Amino acid sequence: MIIQAFPAVVLLLSALIFKDIITPIQMFFIVIIFLGVFLCSVDIKKLLNSEKILDRGTVLALLAMVFLSIYFTFSRILINSYAWFLPSFIATACFPLIYLYMKKNKEKLVVPRELKILLAVFMAGLLIRSGDFALNYGLSLPNASSLVAPIAGASPILFVTLSSLIFKDKLTRQQIAGVLTALTGIILLTGLNT
Repeated sequence: MIIQAFPAVVLLLSALIFKDIITPIQMFFIVIIFLGVFLCSVDIKKLLNSEKILDRGTVLALLAMVFLSIYFTFSRILINSYAWFLPSFIATACFPLIYLYMKKNKEKLVVPRELKILLAVFMAGLLIRSGDFALNYGLSLPNASSLVAPIAGASPILFVTLSSLIFKDKLTRQQIAGVLTALTGIILLTGLNT
């Protein structure tokens, strides 16, 4: 959930830095979307009973959210100057830096040997990069960032729904409420912008 909050930060930074206009009704629908994502992603009972809120994973998720927010906010400058492809290419080209970081910290890069796992890894990489390209293209369209960012941030809704359908994971009432809330916000926001 923490990482998926980056579109909200992108919207705020875009409004502050690039003077994007977000109407109060758009902001209301965006809040509805993120409320749905929160309900879908966070087990409130576990959160309330948790003694340690800021563990290492939480700190890393917060860092990832900050970096993604900065990347997607300022990628607009590249998109406006060089079109939508370059920001995604730069993100992909950072792999050698990640590899060097892994090597420095003595982490192993393991290439899977099973064909099924190799295919799954390939598909994950392909789909992630395709999503990046689609998001960057959406952000390159005029006056679209207030529509594109919150919808992109609602990806946990699709994850929970697909997990339920494909892997037969049982949805809790809270998750169902989250899916319905987020979808309502998305429909209202996209209906408002058409």
